[in-house]
Amino acid sequence: MKEHEKTKDEEINVFDLVDRQKEKKTLNLINN
Repeated sequence: MKEHEKTKDEEINVFDLVDRQKEKKTLNLINN
């Protein structure tokens, strides 16, 4: 079960990174 939980956390981290990249792109578009 610990492995499954770890995988779940990793997935959340990946989504978090993607969201941050989208925010950066959006901010860049607004600034430009």
